[in-house]
Amino acid sequence: MEIKMLFSFPKILLGTIKEHILLKKIITNYDIDIVISDNRYGLWSKKKYSIFITHQIMIKMSKRLQFIEYPVFLLNKFFISKYDEVWIPDYKGSNNISGDLSHKYTAHKNTKFIGILSRFDYFVNKKTETPKKTYDIVAIISGPEPQKTIFFDLIYKKLMQTNKKVLIIAGKPGKKSFVKKKNIEIVNHLTTKEMFFVLKSSELIISRAGYSTIMDLLVLNKKALLVPTPGQTEQEYLSEHLNNNKLFDFIKQEQLIICQNIY
Repeated sequence: MEIKMLFSFPKILLGTIKEHILLKKIITNYDIDIVISDNRYGLWSKKKYSIFITHQIMIKMSKRLQFIEYPVFLLNKFFISKYDEVWIPDYKGSNNISGDLSHKYTAHKNTKFIGILSRFDYFVNKKTETPKKTYDIVAIISGPEPQKTIFFDLIYKKLMQTNKKVLIIAGKPGKKSFVKKKNIEIVNHLTTKEMFFVLKSSELIISRAGYSTIMDLLVLNKKALLVPTPGQTEQEYLSEHLNNNKLFDFIKQEQLIICQNIY
């Protein structure tokens, strides 16, 4: 994953330049006052107030590449410093969830920790009544291919061996379908409202360790098992960091293959 990132850097840089040029046209055409960029490095402006949202001030590297971790941070800081403010969806103190990713270094003098953000905030703030338990386990499949399919196949085979009632959300937006096999139900996609009620009423959630997913799980206050995508150092670090803070359990994918019981 890291090697791919290094080789794709020229393409990423070109995309950043294109974003910046496009933003200039948008500001001119629509008289924009403020630009808020969700981790897009080219969406800043000298003429308009620009805000950058990220939880990754520092890019985590594997042990063999840790020697370039600080130089990569400096490169990241160079792009982030183009903005007027940085918003970090996390807490500033010791109860933070991003750990070194946003707390080890400071990339901008005007940094604000804005707390965790979740698509389920509306339903939680509304104090929606918790439904009765529907599933023992809900597995959320996400991430890039081929790991997405590998994860689905692995989870499906493992959970088929249990007597637990399971729902697998296959992560295929736009393809509504429902399949039931033995103790497992499979849906391709759920709306945010449907997802909220399904997750809230489950006993255990199994998912990748993406930051947005982690924030959702924290807002729901649910027991979860994180399985970081192999090679994605951010997910691997977050899983271990949150496990050390006793927030979630985690297991590496290669360990999941050989384990006897994941429940």
